Amino acid sequence: MDLTQPAVDAAAYMKGLVSLYSTNAAAAGVVFLVLAYVVMTFHKRIVRPTKPTKTSPSSQKSTADPDGLAYLLPPSRRQVLPPPFGTVEKDSVKEGEGGFVSPTGIRLCKLRRLVGSFPDYAVLSGVPHPQPCPAGFTLETARFRPFRTFRWRYHQHMALMKLDPDYWLELEHSYKASLAERRALYEAHGEKILFCSTPDDDDDDNDSVVAALACRELLEMALQFVCRRHPHLFAMDGREGEEETVRVFVNKVLGTKVLLDNDVYGHRALQVLLDNIPEDFAIVTRSAGDGRYRLRAASVCSSVGWCIGQHRGRPLQDIHGRVTDYATKMARSMDRYFAKLPTDQPIQRGSWSIEEGRPLFVEHEADRPGLDAEGDGDGDGGRSGRLPLHLRCDWQTLRRLPLTGAIVFNFKPAFTPLTDLRSEPYVPALLHQILDQGDPRLVTPGKCMEHTHKEVVSLLKSWADEQVASGVVPADWEPRTLDESPFYPGWEAVWHGVQGF
Repeated sequence: MDLTQPAVDAAAYMKGLVSLYSTNAAAAGVVFLVLAYVVMTFHKRIVRPTKPTKTSPSSQKSTADPDGLAYLLPPSRRQVLPPPFGTVEKDSVKEGEGGFVSPTGIRLCKLRRLVGSFPDYAVLSGVPHPQPCPAGFTLETARFRPFRTFRWRYHQHMALMKLDPDYWLELEHSYKASLAERRALYEAHGEKILFCSTPDDDDDDNDSVVAALACRELLEMALQFVCRRHPHLFAMDGREGEEETVRVFVNKVLGTKVLLDNDVYGHRALQVLLDNIPEDFAIVTRSAGDGRYRLRAASVCSSVGWCIGQHRGRPLQDIHGRVTDYATKMARSMDRYFAKLPTDQPIQRGSWSIEEGRPLFVEHEADRPGLDAEGDGDGDGGRSGRLPLHLRCDWQTLRRLPLTGAIVFNFKPAFTPLTDLRSEPYVPALLHQILDQGDPRLVTPGKCMEHTHKEVVSLLKSWADEQVASGVVPADWEPRTLDESPFYPGWEAVWHGVQGF
């Protein structure tokens, strides 16, 4: 059917009418204008094709994906791939021709060739390599920075900060002892501490493949980092193989060498991390069906009242089920944050608690140190018959891997004797305010166990009063988040003095 014919017929009819009324110019003008309006309206409705309506992510939501996460993706990293990998193709993550396409836009066939070749991850991710550690650094005296991630008013949120590329992974004087403790925990608890997804775990055939590749990608990034940050402690050598040069990681601290051949993927890659980097790592990857991120691999020794193995295969909201207010206030925003996180915007944050002793791995809450002990605090930091109190800070980093598009959550626990806070300006008053005036649902037992709460609050109050009496803190100072957060005034001089450099 010719849709233009009605408009042509209408124009001919108009011409006849104009001829009929040519004796009356005024009448002809009126008729012409009226019919012109009719013809143009008719033309718009019938002749002009209707433009398809652009479908927005919000209109594509389904009952299985109410938040539209399947259509939320981070920026592509295809443009920074070395030739010929960077050729622009018209794929989508949802339906990539030829199989899986990572959230960062890279096909599985290219992932297999890139991961394992030790590409320059600074270029791929957009995060610069670290600077070599300062002159005078010695592992024997190195200490973690004094993290004091206290906020007032205190409420539940992520408190994200931009990552300093020099401090993604930190080493300190307990390096050897920490590695030995972690290895012993792994040998005792196995997959409760370290695992990588297998085909039996997953709904999608590619999930376990991508998880194994992500473990290798993380390993390569971590080894590149420590070799550049601590060149006097670690190095990367090459060994000629039958077809290509195989990388060899040299750990000068331990006196070991690790051959990084084609068998070092998945579970084995996590074991290499466990044996060389005293840090906890959890890897989540995107599920193609609903766009949610699920835990696919991990090496996590630092857990009190839980273990990482119990969260295997779970999405974020299920993993954080025990976190107060997470489901109601944070779950939706965190799902969207993970879906869109760019590779060049890694973040850091801190989580803290007051602990008895220095617990690293305690699977069940009932086995937490100090719960079955007897004795009392003496009001001055001494604890007759009980374990000493410590501030525990888990310093955490979140970043997306540039090739697989997996997201890595890594963290390290830093323990500080609670008595050290006595000399830190403003810290006792701020922490006292949080524990004494904060929301009880968030404070106990999340930040301080109920059986130690009264003792800790009393100590902090006495130290805060001392600082006012000595003039360190003004008498009219109202507790608030410190300008130096996540540290405290004068921390650098103290830190340098303790380390000796």
